[in-house]
Amino acid sequence: KNLINRSMRDLNGMLIVFFGIILRIVFFQCKGIVVYLQRRIEFNTPANSWSAMSEGIHLSQEGSSPYQGSVFHNQPLLLACLSSLEVLSERLNIDLCFYIILICDIVTAFSIFKCCELYVEKTIQKEKVNCSVFDKEAYKLLGIESKDPDAVAKLGLIIFLFNPFSIITCICKSILPIELMLHSRLLLFCIRKNYLGAIFTLSLSTYLFFFPICLWLPVCFHLVSHTKSSTKDILFNILMNAALLSCWTTVFIMISYYLCNYSWDFLTQTWGFQYFIPDMQPNIGLHWYFYMEMFDQYRQFFINMIHALTFLTCIPLCWKFQEDKIVPIFSGIFLIAIYKSYPTFGDMSLTLALIPMFSHSYCLFRNTTFIVLLCLACIPGIPVMYHVWLVTFNPNFFYAMTLVYGTALMLLWSDILFAITKRQFWMRNGLVFPKNEDKKSMHLVLS
Repeated sequence: KNLINRSMRDLNGMLIVFFGIILRIVFFQCKGIVVYLQRRIEFNTPANSWSAMSEGIHLSQEGSSPYQGSVFHNQPLLLACLSSLEVLSERLNIDLCFYIILICDIVTAFSIFKCCELYVEKTIQKEKVNCSVFDKEAYKLLGIESKDPDAVAKLGLIIFLFNPFSIITCICKSILPIELMLHSRLLLFCIRKNYLGAIFTLSLSTYLFFFPICLWLPVCFHLVSHTKSSTKDILFNILMNAALLSCWTTVFIMISYYLCNYSWDFLTQTWGFQYFIPDMQPNIGLHWYFYMEMFDQYRQFFINMIHALTFLTCIPLCWKFQEDKIVPIFSGIFLIAIYKSYPTFGDMSLTLALIPMFSHSYCLFRNTTFIVLLCLACIPGIPVMYHVWLVTFNPNFFYAMTLVYGTALMLLWSDILFAITKRQFWMRNGLVFPKNEDKKSMHLVLS
């Protein structure tokens, strides 16, 4: 009977993946829709659009350097791989690049499935071992034992594969699915404590997309979390992991240096482009309008401050969630999706699909209705206000909608962390707060 149930569960999972693949292939055949979506700023930016990639491939095939202009901003290794696929596609009369991006989506979906399943299973095992430490009433009410890891994993699978933004990102042939695949594999390697896989994946992701450098500290901290050593040994291991990450990233950079005929121009047009944000094309991010209206003498200062905010936020999170070191990694991926220089709607498809990992904290979410309403207002509101901008020549309404969207995502991020923290507090201290020396009730504060 258990074998039959397991087979039926596997069949259901395969059917979910099958229909997700079919949806993407069917919509990709609608060339008019694809061409229209490839022009939409909500799903394409100078850093990930297929039009920029195809321009780089064309310049490379013509013998010109794609990094001499200001159109192409992807790494030489990625350019070399996709350029070879494009040549092969012309010979076979098949769009191999689309199918590679589709495969990236499938790998991401399976990684999300395994992340949710393994995380819930490990949390159940950990709480069973430590159940004597927990308050009995709180453990009965908030315990994770009632959660089915397979059901939670399938929920994450459905959220990703049938998310309209994920589908549109795939059929647009955006480079974003490659980034999401690397992030999902990184999280899976960390949950499995696969040391070499996590180091290599994070190095490759940093090389290709720059902002995953914000994940270096949480990942290094997680990889040494299982060692019961002194503080000096743990710090030494973190530094060794960071050194290994730097070595792998340097290897990728040196290969790129060789592919670019011993020129460093690609660094300015890839990492420099992501960091200094020279292209002020409108997008749904928080940067472009802010820097466009700012005086030049203050521009670099605020660029440094906002990028530092993304990186430094991970430091207190590593300290706060010492019992669950996956949370800082998840938070880092979430913050990258919000604060990266050129975001799209598709960036949130991964983090939304990973939220079921924390389904045992759903009952403690405070602002779910408000966040959902904000997102429902922003999703149609952003394209409408972009059209209003084109008609009235006033970008303020469009940027205001992008700020509301960013606010909704930050509220969701803080809501998740607050729910996890509150659950940990109640599990250990009980549902009735103890009194302090002044006979006053204690209050939960997220620090």
